[in-house]
Amino acid sequence: MLAPLLLTYGLLPGVSAIFKVTVEFDGYLPLLGGKEGTAVVRMTVPVQGVADKDPEKLSAQSEIEAFSISLNRVELPFTAQNVRGFFPKSTVRFRPFGRFLETDAPAKKLPVRLPGLDPQRFADITFLPLEFPPAGIEIGTTYRFEKPFSGQKVTYSATPVKIDEKVVTLKIALAQEDEAGSLTGEGAATFDRARGVFRLVEVSADSVTKESATVTRHLKTKLRIELVEPK
Repeated sequence: MLAPLLLTYGLLPGVSAIFKVTVEFDGYLPLLGGKEGTAVVRMTVPVQGVADKDPEKLSAQSEIEAFSISLNRVELPFTAQNVRGFFPKSTVRFRPFGRFLETDAPAKKLPVRLPGLDPQRFADITFLPLEFPPAGIEIGTTYRFEKPFSGQKVTYSATPVKIDEKVVTLKIALAQEDEAGSLTGEGAATFDRARGVFRLVEVSADSVTKESATVTRHLKTKLRIELVEPK
């Protein structure tokens, strides 16, 4: 048997990467008092590793370089410049295997509320989307971890399905359920072993929110994270 493969993020001091992030929403949107419709958020996010005070931990800075948002195919007047007040350049500390530790991002309420767009969890939808088990991964062996979103813990299940000398491909599933509703999702991710970042992450999720005994809201979300530079 092959020994488990240890994977760590490669955002060491001075190492940089640029990610293109697209988030699509279809269903009940908590906008303008709440309405059915579609929304698309597009961002370009440069990331750079910076020195951490603890040699056993990593830190990375990120900021939004380009930003757009459309509602029902109509572009809204938001740009990178005017969203930086809510998503300023910030630094995240994390363990090499991807466990989020802390951020200096402010806890601000956005003028446009959409699930997952949380300044303090911005790394989760950009450069730090998945964790790896500290003991290593094996093909076909599922591992699990949790991430908090909007005050709720989402359980991730990741299964390595392909490992070669250049990349690791993982199948992803996520789930969350409580008395207020539920979320389920699935997708795939490709990790670049040499660079220590994800080349591509694609996840589709369905959420159900119970607003009352007779009112239930549905929302479909698609997240795509693509490494733009370096190729």
